[in-house]
Amino acid sequence: MTIKQLKKYLPFVLAFFHLIGLGIFIYNHKAPDLSYVTITLSALVVLLMEKKHQLTYLVFAVIFAGGYLVELIGVQTGYLFGEYSYLPSMGPTIMDTPIFIGACWYGVVVGAANIARYVKGSPLMRSLLAAILAVAMDIVLERTAIAYGLWSWINDSVPFYNYFCWFLFSFLFAWLYLRKTEEKNKLSVWLYIIWFLFFSILSIFR
Repeated sequence: MTIKQLKKYLPFVLAFFHLIGLGIFIYNHKAPDLSYVTITLSALVVLLMEKKHQLTYLVFAVIFAGGYLVELIGVQTGYLFGEYSYLPSMGPTIMDTPIFIGACWYGVVVGAANIARYVKGSPLMRSLLAAILAVAMDIVLERTAIAYGLWSWINDSVPFYNYFCWFLFSFLFAWLYLRKTEEKNKLSVWLYIIWFLFFSILSIFR
């Protein structure tokens, strides 16, 4: 099997593993303990589907590190997103912030940005659309996070400020990605759709 043929099947592979994960989540609420592994591997597969050039891995590093940094500030100070804390199911941490949370930012932002590429417009307009899509994903995520032990909010209430910050940082990351990459990453679009459906279905069974 050639690399080109393998790429054709990757969306189905991602969908299959998330379908299995969906069943495990619904059957056993302790299943999220390995969520960070699935999130990280999915983001890395998307990265591997990027057209290789000197900025590919730099963009990944900036979004990954940037995502971790804003989460670190948020957890430690409450100034970004609101007052929340991550639970052990999100994997190893540094200063109470999951090391691999940057992979989640990368997967969501790149997926949203590549969906935005299907709309005619400037990088600025596409970045705004990508930020809206990223916030839509966060809304779905928040509905299941507390129930499945991913993170928790003070008083179990998600402030509007959280979504404002998600929009702001998603816009910045998407703008960077769209300016420094040129070709559509179709797998990232599939990953966005799979994640959106995955967490939407979980929210029904929470």
